[in-house]
Amino acid sequence: MEVNGTKAQDNGATGSFFNVTINQMYLLLNITVEDNITDYENITYGDPPVFIETWLMPVIFALIFLIGVTGNFLVIFVILKHKRMRTTTNFYILSLAVSDFAFLFFCVPFTATTHATHWLAGNFMCKFTFYLMSVTVQATCITLTAMMVDRYYAIAHPLKSLKTRTPKVAVMVSAGVWTVALLSSIPVARYRSVVYHDWYGIRPFCMETWPSPVWDIGWYVYMIIAAYLAPLLIISVCMGMIMRLVWNSSLLFSTTQSKRQQARQRQKIRKTRMVCVVIFIFAICWLPVHIMNIWTRVDKHYPDNMVAYGFQLFGNCISYANSCVNPIIYAFMSDNFRRRFQEVFSCCRRKTQKKILNRERGTVIITMNNGKNSSYRGRRQHRYTPNHTNVTICESSINHNCASDSDDSLSSPDIKRTHKHVLRSPRAGVQAQV
Repeated sequence: MEVNGTKAQDNGATGSFFNVTINQMYLLLNITVEDNITDYENITYGDPPVFIETWLMPVIFALIFLIGVTGNFLVIFVILKHKRMRTTTNFYILSLAVSDFAFLFFCVPFTATTHATHWLAGNFMCKFTFYLMSVTVQATCITLTAMMVDRYYAIAHPLKSLKTRTPKVAVMVSAGVWTVALLSSIPVARYRSVVYHDWYGIRPFCMETWPSPVWDIGWYVYMIIAAYLAPLLIISVCMGMIMRLVWNSSLLFSTTQSKRQQARQRQKIRKTRMVCVVIFIFAICWLPVHIMNIWTRVDKHYPDNMVAYGFQLFGNCISYANSCVNPIIYAFMSDNFRRRFQEVFSCCRRKTQKKILNRERGTVIITMNNGKNSSYRGRRQHRYTPNHTNVTICESSINHNCASDSDDSLSSPDIKRTHKHVLRSPRAGVQAQV
């Protein structure tokens, strides 16, 4: 479309995915950059209409944001905290978690608002948000390729891989992947900017401003080849060779290997299965986005209807949701990650219980069978409690009438060892024993 001799850049599917909805894109009257806003006669003022995606998409993105940021932060935390988790495969997983965390934290909040209103974050964040989006997508795809090549090498050449498959090599490969992604995404930062349009008043939108349609089509052809098709081709070849080795188990488990070596091989196969699931989910989630990006630029008769629009919104949601499913996969398919996640949650629960205990008042009095009461002091005591011991808890600073109750858990064995933690109560030196 041309307005005042200025050609409008139609963003197609990208406008639906990352800027404004496709219905809005076809209704926009292009007035390009701010200096060219001169046609004020035909400008329509008022509040934009509210569609269902105006409020539904931000809600879905908010859920994706909360789940994804929490899950990927846990992955990063447990790998960096525990030395045993710093393995070769886990460093690739760390790179994936950093990529997903950056994508969710810096990109999702800004792009979610574009479904409800115009661009609010200024020109710098317009460039930075979509530049980082391109970086993380490419880094994720190339990292998955490196992970699958690493898994094949670990299974096919278990002895040779001991020297080359090290965490240091994984860190160097990940650094190289991020360097390539950062450099190859520079055109996005160069040709993204805030463009002003008449949409119920002059409003800013973050849009692509490629020099020509050839650049526009060329960039998305590059993205689908370099960040989707070529990596998936390499991954498929590696998966095929791994499946051949697993099928012919005599090549994988030789008679000369010890039981311990065979157990390690089986563990490698389990890790490979988890990596395959992560790659499969990635391929499914990002397929609709790449299809729409190419379709809207190649087909001049692209159908602008509600079915196509709904498919675009669906592709947008599942592509973003891919960044929050990986921690869930790790929790279900990796015993180490599941154990570490449980430790983090149990540690948080213990800290909460400790705060509750610090606020309690009273003394735990152990009433023996002979009727004598005794109150123990000390930071941590190991006591042998005889059979049928009654445990009495009372608020000694308030009253001395304590109700006793026999603990069934202490009466089953003849002698049972109990651990007692003694906390000092702030009330006049009263000892609270728990």
